[in-house]
Amino acid sequence: MKTFKIEMYGYGGEIVLGTITKEAYEHWADRDEEDEGRHHHLFWDPYEEQEGNDVIDDDDPRFLGMWHEIDDITHTHGAFYDRCTVEVIDEDDKTIWQTEDPEIESTTIEDPDDQPAGYYFKGWSSEKGHFFSAEFDAEEFDPKKLKFFATNVDCDVVIDSVEYDGNTLDNDGGDTIGKSLGQEFYENL
Repeated sequence: MKTFKIEMYGYGGEIVLGTITKEAYEHWADRDEEDEGRHHHLFWDPYEEQEGNDVIDDDDPRFLGMWHEIDDITHTHGAFYDRCTVEVIDEDDKTIWQTEDPEIESTTIEDPDDQPAGYYFKGWSSEKGHFFSAEFDAEEFDPKKLKFFATNVDCDVVIDSVEYDGNTLDNDGGDTIGKSLGQEFYENL
């Protein structure tokens, strides 16, 4: 039995999709995306009074809180399927298989437009770096046994699970650098 390592690096991020109140939507959605108060509320400290951040009480129906906690529909993190490189490395630390076009076995789709009538928030952190690292044992590496699974959040497709020979591989972590933060608000009538 040999031990192989799989690595995934490139561009990706963390994405959430969740429900918000009508009051929160009406208060925050029409503000400019670069609005300091909205940005501070979502990405720094929603409880700190600062110019533009006029909602600091979590009992207020306009309160959003930290962006990554607005995730009652989905919360995913990983490499973008079309902007990553996947490598399999053998015991001698040699790359034995590589692709920049991983074939996705199946995709979970979470689109705000497919949700019931209501108000929704999508938040994200775009990142660059190393998103996935795992080891697995096999007699020989067979690329046909390597499967990638993804979540599509409003057209952003993130590889968030990898299997080899029917076994889900545990991600031992990665190392990424944040490039940007963003948010969108949706109203479904």
